[in-house]
Amino acid sequence: MEELIFRAAIFRLLWSALGVWWALGLSSALFGAVHLIKPGADLMAVLGIIFAGGVPMAALYLLTTRLWASIGYHIAWNFTESYVFGAQVSGTSSGPSLIMCDRPSGSILSGAVVPSGRKHQ
Repeated sequence: MEELIFRAAIFRLLWSALGVWWALGLSSALFGAVHLIKPGADLMAVLGIIFAGGVPMAALYLLTTRLWASIGYHIAWNFTESYVFGAQVSGTSSGPSLIMCDRPSGSILSGAVVPSGRKHQ
């Protein structure tokens, strides 16, 4: 449904109204912004969705003029994120995965600061 809404409708309407570059940027930004309503969403997640999801999916649709290309990318993205890396997709867990990824606590990646004199475990 997301591909029908964002690529087949919104992207095409913006493309005809504003041109291809504005359509690519605005539809991708809107695609990311809509994901803010998902549990655990934050600015970094939305930026990732915009640049690693929205832009490539819109570009695939633009290059191929086939909705199936962006649908296939979207399915592959969600499958890999969930069943290969064990990450949550849209705030929901899928169960067992090939690899289990977890944010390390107390690292620069998580934003947590480790007090001086203490070491990471």
